[in-house]
Amino acid sequence: MISIGRKVRLGLTLTMLALVGAALACGGTETIIKEVEVEKIVEVEVVKEVQVEKIVEVEVVKQVQVEKVVVQEKIIEVTAETKDTAKLALGTIPFHMVPGAIPSLQSRTSWRMLFGAFGMQDESDGSAVPHLATWELVGDDTLVVSIPPGQFHHNGEEITAEATVEQIDYLNGQQKFGFVNWNLWSAYDGWEATDKYTFEAFLSKPTAKYAVTLGVHVPLPVAYLKEKGPPGFSDEPIGNGPYEMVDWERDAFIKATRWADYKGGHPSAMDGMPVIKDLEFRFVPEDAVRGAGLEAGDFDIAAVLPPEVVARILQKGFRIFAGDSQQSFTVWFDHNHVTPELEDVRVRRAMSYAVDIDKIHEKIAGGYGTKLQCQLVAPGGFGYNSSLKNWPYDPDKARALMKEAGLESGFSIQGSASVARYYRDDQVMTALQAYWKDIGIDVPIKFMESAVWLEAAMEGALPPIWNIGLNWWFADNSNIPQKAGFDTTLDDLKAKAVITLDNSKRNAIVQDAAARACDQAYGLWFYTIPALYGLNPELPDISFNLAFEMIIPTK
Repeated sequence: MISIGRKVRLGLTLTMLALVGAALACGGTETIIKEVEVEKIVEVEVVKEVQVEKIVEVEVVKQVQVEKVVVQEKIIEVTAETKDTAKLALGTIPFHMVPGAIPSLQSRTSWRMLFGAFGMQDESDGSAVPHLATWELVGDDTLVVSIPPGQFHHNGEEITAEATVEQIDYLNGQQKFGFVNWNLWSAYDGWEATDKYTFEAFLSKPTAKYAVTLGVHVPLPVAYLKEKGPPGFSDEPIGNGPYEMVDWERDAFIKATRWADYKGGHPSAMDGMPVIKDLEFRFVPEDAVRGAGLEAGDFDIAAVLPPEVVARILQKGFRIFAGDSQQSFTVWFDHNHVTPELEDVRVRRAMSYAVDIDKIHEKIAGGYGTKLQCQLVAPGGFGYNSSLKNWPYDPDKARALMKEAGLESGFSIQGSASVARYYRDDQVMTALQAYWKDIGIDVPIKFMESAVWLEAAMEGALPPIWNIGLNWWFADNSNIPQKAGFDTTLDDLKAKAVITLDNSKRNAIVQDAAARACDQAYGLWFYTIPALYGLNPELPDISFNLAFEMIIPTK
């Protein structure tokens, strides 16, 4: 069967293949109802709303236009025979274990099982909402944070305001983990505990994003942290989530076991004790190896499957989870502005006209993820600009622009590609290489394994043409990598968006920033990175949210 993510692209079951079609009538919406069959069920029906663009019956694809689909599911019963261990094959795992300095959204699949944060994201609007703490903004510059008593780390240290302030003082902007600074509170000038469970933080200037810090701040056992130091803590981390660390090795594996004292309320919506007892996350950079390992029984869950294996895996009895994410696959044209040829907007536009984004989404991404329209976010993301459209595929126009810019004979520029870090990343970059060659631009590409690529990215050492899965999780449509000072119009819009507190006004500013980036052709926006997982059918009904966090059924 295929599980339904928040933005579903497929609808299949193991026991029954159903093709459901619907058309959007003029001025109205038609509802689709589909019953999903599973082997072990409880006769309880759950109704949820999902958006669908494509429904697949084996190899038959039918496009449908709908505004909503109601899916009636029957919940899998968790019995003594249900598998209670899971080994996952992932394309990336954390390079260290100090939360707050882990820049990868994909890494949340593993480390979020170990750690909870003060806040979590409301996926309906992208805002930060309380989890381990609550907060209130007093005036424009004072954040009052309250921590409910009785919350503990795995080693018994209590989560308190005093410990939080001590942690911030110890880590903020001072400690570096390989190549990443822990600087979550950089928007604040100071902080102080007013009692055991309350502290105040003081903004350096008003900002609409004041709560994002709380959404990503993970409280740590500060006595243990200071005793071990950040490197020692990373070697033997202690968290507060539903699982505690057993062992881990960088670029190899993470082993965790269920924490017996877990009280529930994990950000991934696990409100009780998870039914899976032991988790093992394996770093497997090759997507084909992950898929083959799932089929061979070496893994229970394989992440970021290549689309061509989905039908075969379904036919062999495995489940597929196909969801969406708040991360978008993008490629950037020398955002540091060190290449003279790319200073000319005509050359950047030529590179955009030269690429068939529709074909890349269809043939390389398999139609998974939401195809973007010359901007970072999909519909529903903050600042989405419905007026923007991708540059059309027009190689003749591209060549004309190259000639107009005095570069009819072409030029060469270095590129790079992450390998299996993001969905179909190296395949997309290889296709771009061919597209640009066709208009006279030679882009030799350095292919880099995930951890090597990340280190180079964080150090600013990637070549001028580079790809990244850029987050709009706790962010918006103005998340545009551009060196300050090159485009003062864009700089001003981004700066104004940060300090505009009225959401409707800020939304308009962010839309303008996205339009400016599209018009100036600073890069290419392809698709949201899909959460595409193959799962052992003996597992309980595991799913994933928009931040790739795993949601495990609870007892």
